[in-house]
Amino acid sequence: MTAVRVFMKTIFIDIDGTIFKQKENLSDIYRERLVLLPGVKEAFDSWNWKGYKIVITTGRKESTRYATETALRRAGLFWDHLLMGLDAGGERILINDHNPFVDDHTSAKSFEVARNEGLSQDIIDI
Repeated sequence: MTAVRVFMKTIFIDIDGTIFKQKENLSDIYRERLVLLPGVKEAFDSWNWKGYKIVITTGRKESTRYATETALRRAGLFWDHLLMGLDAGGERILINDHNPFVDDHTSAKSFEVARNEGLSQDIIDI
């Protein structure tokens, strides 16, 4: 009998325009309630249930961490890590090696979603 090792996924997901509706100004996150986009709650619930690691990424300044975490909690979202201060307009590139011991899947994928449109079922089901 051989042991089967299960490899969990790690999801990297942006906040503004992907989780919450994009605000015009960063200061709006303090003045206005953030709007959770369609499919986001379902995706986070599914990913958490499957045991995936969730890393939220954002270009928001570190000084907005408390407001950001508060908004995520109010939305009922759970995550493992929150990376702040990334270049808001720059490309985000995922680089990963292929595990030669696992032939049935790739080790890196990426999805680019339309701003403020939410998450589709194929992304929820990853």
